[in-house]
Amino acid sequence: MAKAIEKEGTVNVKLPKAVDGSPDFVTVAVNSKVYQIQRGVNVSVPRSVAEVLRNSEIAEDFADSFISTKAYQ
Repeated sequence: MAKAIEKEGTVNVKLPKAVDGSPDFVTVAVNSKVYQIQRGVNVSVPRSVAEVLRNSEIAEDFADSFISTKAYQ
């Protein structure tokens, strides 16, 4: 598995610190491999993990937007 990560490359990410008692880490699973990414510090992760984190953020923004438009109708 380490060879696959080397081939894929890594990216530095920094997740916002936890608020309201949320965990200090985010769990991401890619191809049966589970990663726990600590919040509030720069962490080097495989590109596929960074992509999952980006897609999650996009989905959360879309959901927030959808909820706010429906709340005012």
